[in-house]
Amino acid sequence: MWASNDAVGSRPFLTGAASLHLKIVGERLFPGGMFGVIIQCTKPIKHTEASFSGRKMIFYSGKDNQQCYGLAGIDLETKAGRYLIQGTLSFEDGQSQGFERPLQVLPKKFPVQRIQVDERYVTLDSEDSKRAEEENEDSQRTFILHG
Repeated sequence: MWASNDAVGSRPFLTGAASLHLKIVGERLFPGGMFGVIIQCTKPIKHTEASFSGRKMIFYSGKDNQQCYGLAGIDLETKAGRYLIQGTLSFEDGQSQGFERPLQVLPKKFPVQRIQVDERYVTLDSEDSKRAEEENEDSQRTFILHG
């Protein structure tokens, strides 16, 4: 298991007719962070689709269409561990090619602050609840009239 992604930051793939070179930008990946992906290919790329941890990644084409750049965020709730980027390249000649690339998300502890709030600020009493409903109705009427 990798301690970080710098050990596998760049990896060439030879699958089918096109040779791919996929690089992860961001050596140490943590929950709440972001990372980039650079894909270089020997064939002109028309479209790139990929996902990380069940979420779609965003890709932009390079100037020569033989490279593309992806960006993804790592959810704060993501557990430390090994994940896969899985995707498909569609080429200008109509062919397509799948790819996958493992990466390691490292653990991170976030500082926690605890506050205590008086219960009256959490649960409204009947008088404040009635006032809040009236103010909400007034706001909705104002929005409808002037919206």
